[in-house]
Amino acid sequence: MAEKMKRRRLLGVMAGVAAIATTTVLAGGASAQAATAKTVPVTWAHQTQQYNCGPAATRIAISTHLRGASLPSMATIGAYEGTSSSTGTDRYHVRKGLAHWVPSASYEVVSIAHQGGYFTAAEARLFHDHLVFDVNRESPAVVNIVVERGGIRPPGWTNTGAVDHWVVVNGYDGKGNVLVTDPASTGHGFNPHPSYWVPLGTLDKLVRKTYIW
Repeated sequence: MAEKMKRRRLLGVMAGVAAIATTTVLAGGASAQAATAKTVPVTWAHQTQQYNCGPAATRIAISTHLRGASLPSMATIGAYEGTSSSTGTDRYHVRKGLAHWVPSASYEVVSIAHQGGYFTAAEARLFHDHLVFDVNRESPAVVNIVVERGGIRPPGWTNTGAVDHWVVVNGYDGKGNVLVTDPASTGHGFNPHPSYWVPLGTLDKLVRKTYIW
C-alpha cells in the first residue's frame, strides 16, 4: 500500500514532465526520431508462437531487471502464466508473471472503463502519466493493444487482420511519442524493427481493454 501511495504522489509531481536527454542508441534507428528522449534498454526476442505474446512481452519487460541466465525463457514464463493456444494470456496472469519475477516493481492492472471502447480524456491522461512514470523508474509498462480488421494499426504493420496483442512501452520523447518494443516485430506483416516510435494519439486508439504498469 505504501508503494502504491508513493507512486500516486510521484505521478502528481510528474504532470507535464519534460523529456530527458539521452544518448541511448535504439533498435531500428529509433534514436534519430527523438532528439530528446528517455528510454529504458530491454532485451528483445521474437515471440515463439502466434499466441504467446503475453509471455514474450513479460520477458521483455522484466529484462530491465534480470540479465543473462537469470532471465527466464518464454516457455517458462508461459507455463507460469497459464498461456494457451486457444486463449493466449489474460491480463491478471501477465501481471502474475511480472510480479513473480520482479516482486519489487509493484505492477498494477488498469482496465478500461468501457471494455472494447476508447479511453475517456481522463483515462488517456492517466495512461500517459503511467507510461512516463514507468519509463522514469526504468520498469516498462506492458500494454495490450487491439488491432481491428481494416482499422488503425501500429507503424510498420502491413497485415490487415485482427490482432489482440501484448507489447512493451519502454521510452518516450518530447514530441508526444512513445517507444514500443514489440514481440511480433520482424514477423511477416509486422514492423521490421524490434522497437519503434508510436504517437500517443495512435496508441490511445489501440488500447481498448487493459494495460499493466
